[in-house]
Amino acid sequence: MRVLVIGSKGFLGKYVVNELNKLGYNLIEFNGDARKKQDIEASIAGCQAIVNLVGIIRETKGKTFYDVHVLVVKNIIDVMKANGVKKIIHVSALGTKAGTKSQYHKTKYAGELHILDSKLDYTILRPSFLFGKEDKSINYFIKFVRKGFFIIFGDGNYKLQPVYVGDVAKAIVDSIKNKKASKKIIEIGGNKQYSFNELIDVLARSRNKRVIKIHLPLLIARFMARIFGRFSFFPITAEQLDMLVAGNICDNTEFINTFKVELKDFEEYLVGL
Repeated sequence: MRVLVIGSKGFLGKYVVNELNKLGYNLIEFNGDARKKQDIEASIAGCQAIVNLVGIIRETKGKTFYDVHVLVVKNIIDVMKANGVKKIIHVSALGTKAGTKSQYHKTKYAGELHILDSKLDYTILRPSFLFGKEDKSINYFIKFVRKGFFIIFGDGNYKLQPVYVGDVAKAIVDSIKNKKASKKIIEIGGNKQYSFNELIDVLARSRNKRVIKIHLPLLIARFMARIFGRFSFFPITAEQLDMLVAGNICDNTEFINTFKVELKDFEEYLVGL
């Protein structure tokens, strides 16, 4: 079976490519600009399914949320219909729904609607916070843990549900042929929920470090994020801060039952990191 993967060079994409190769799929890695319909058209010949992994967490001068989360999806759908390709596996994000305030989630939801309206066979996956060897977040957190202090925005009681990138990759690939996943939107989270405070404590224990947690009031954090969030040196935008403190957890029962996945434990993973 011939599968086109859009976004194969990213963190999640590398795991998806490995899984597809392991299972013997005829893999095509997209190398163009998915904002240009003709680039997708040039890569789709002979494909029976498309996996879309494209997404950004932060806008840049050359890439907006609308371009990446909406226009790209619309282009993919149009090209699929024109070429008779019936199956799309699309990676969205946990927290995506109607009525959200963030442009990130608004555009993610708009992209999902294009798929739902397409009458194609689809699986939409909404993963939580991904962890893995190459991830930027956990490794960034560990860097500060090793310094012995960590600045936490607000009270740190908002919750996350980290899930291993390899488990998500397996679900993506399984969705190609798994009829239980057909025409479903499935939320994905790990096997345990942590408050942000607990997450930093877990990271500290894994490195045998004692960490001083410095709580920065949200009012000050939001003020700083609004001023400095536009610059790449600052770790978070105002919108990302709002999404963080809103939490990122789900009921992962449908995920586990659909894909029969045995979730990698976050704390056990850290021991071998």
